[in-house]
Amino acid sequence: MKICPKCNATYKDNIFMCAECMTTLKNADIDSGEISEKFFEKEEKKEKRINFINRLLIPLYYLIYIPLATMCVIKETEILIVMIIFAFCPLLYYLSVFKPEALFYFEHMMKINNIEEAEPSYWYVFSTKLGGYVALIFGIFMAAYLLFSLY
Repeated sequence: MKICPKCNATYKDNIFMCAECMTTLKNADIDSGEISEKFFEKEEKKEKRINFINRLLIPLYYLIYIPLATMCVIKETEILIVMIIFAFCPLLYYLSVFKPEALFYFEHMMKINNIEEAEPSYWYVFSTKLGGYVALIFGIFMAAYLLFSLY
């Protein structure tokens, strides 16, 4: 049962606003601290799921890449060097998605004197993560392209 804090009118639990004075109603038995704890628990679970999926992309990349690379090398041995280059796409992906700050520091350590105090912008972090996903897609695409161009 909900009670309006302003006019003391009582309402059922599914009502969110007082019809008398238009005040927002709150559950008497639910504390706002509990609500925030539940919210942060959901956000933490969501973040863990996203990290799990992002980490799962690396083995999936190699599950697709290794057979393509093997078929390319069997077909033509000179292409081995090119295929080795694309084997490092997951490393670039990992650094871009999970460690964009490290890439920022590496990129700017000779340009900025007090690099320890510098922070990458949100745009830099977003574009770096996006670049990581593009690197994975590019690696698979190029391996497939090289395989099909040999036929």
